[in-house]
Amino acid sequence: MQLALYRSLLITIPACFAWTAILCTLSFLIMPFAKPETHTRLWRYWARSMLWLCGARVKVFGLENLVPGQHYIFASNHLSLIDSPVLVAYLPRTLRFLAKRELFSIPFMGWYMKAQGHIAIDRGDPRATLRSLSEAAALIQSERKSVLVFPEGTRSMDGRLQEFKEGAALLAIRAQTPLVPAAVVGTQRVLPAKSKVIRGGEVELRIGAPIDVRRYELKQRAQLTARLRNEVAALIDSSPLKP
Repeated sequence: MQLALYRSLLITIPACFAWTAILCTLSFLIMPFAKPETHTRLWRYWARSMLWLCGARVKVFGLENLVPGQHYIFASNHLSLIDSPVLVAYLPRTLRFLAKRELFSIPFMGWYMKAQGHIAIDRGDPRATLRSLSEAAALIQSERKSVLVFPEGTRSMDGRLQEFKEGAALLAIRAQTPLVPAAVVGTQRVLPAKSKVIRGGEVELRIGAPIDVRRYELKQRAQLTARLRNEVAALIDSSPLKP
């Protein structure tokens, strides 16, 4: 335990911060003339670098459920800070995050997220949250971007799936965009919530079949949220790495 903590504090965490700062700085330098695909590749390269530095070995299941060229709203469980790199690295889409506003003030990474059009959510202000969801729906419809949401709202402290908030369902219905359940399993062993101890380990990303939201109305968002949570839970249960 002590050795893993010292290695994390003295080597892994500083390396992650330094490499993030370098890649974000590079992104800012090329931003005026680089194509969007260049930023996507750089974003994905950053994610895979973080996973390599943390010793996370990822297996992906369910990519065959995604239709080439189709944009989606991905909804995943949330266990660890490692979840985002897993999803960015292995979901074959240009993603925009719906993320809590506090993340956008983090040096380098937060600045990069703001510059790239990721969407901040003020969890303490319901009206601001609705405005952010409307902004995300407009982005999906106008630019055909895929969006990633963590419906639990925060990381699970004990590894168990928490209750889902209705934002993902609301967004999917408003944007009339398929909602894809996804499950990240094993990241809580690599980096538990609120921990500074990073250990390598096996991780799985499981992608479910898209949910057609066209038959749902806004007043049925609770029903869609319950279905989404059940499908994410089933994906977690299908993994040998489940808690």
